[in-house]
Amino acid sequence: ITTALPLIAPEAARAAVAGVQIGQSSAVADASPSSTLIVLEQDPADLVALISAVRRIVPDLTDELWPHLTLLYLGDVPEREALRVRAVALAIADELPETLIPVEVGPLGDEGAIVLHVRRRGLDAVQGRLLRAAAPVVRAAQYPRFVPHITLGYARSLTDAQIEALAALTVPAEIEAGPVVLRRG
Repeated sequence: ITTALPLIAPEAARAAVAGVQIGQSSAVADASPSSTLIVLEQDPADLVALISAVRRIVPDLTDELWPHLTLLYLGDVPEREALRVRAVALAIADELPETLIPVEVGPLGDEGAIVLHVRRRGLDAVQGRLLRAAAPVVRAAQYPRFVPHITLGYARSLTDAQIEALAALTVPAEIEAGPVVLRRG
């Protein structure tokens, strides 16, 4: 089960960073420690046509309920750290681009992810600052290089022909960047 938790208001983030005790939302307080990511959560409606085209090429594509661009994978973060993580994420939100520029669709990694690669356009610098700021709560090894992408779903396996067909898909010229959220699950 995956839940997406909205970020706290800027005033609450400033207070949290200043060390003031703030109550957590019930969604955060009730969440058990689990894998935590800071993501740009994309509106699935913006990607319906593209995901449909991908599904025609990869019929066993699993649904990604909320396509997202992972900015940072933190690993298992206890709920008592959630407020701190949310404050760090909120602090970088204004630095992110308002639009994302898609490049191509293809596989990424060895777990069957099918992704929409996007141009870096400042994402590297923001992700680096986010990683440094969240370092005290990061509990997961990071990939050696940040590869900005929107996860569309997962496939069990792909043939070379499917990979070529995915790369040949027409992608949107740009996509509005989604909100920054703390995703746990």
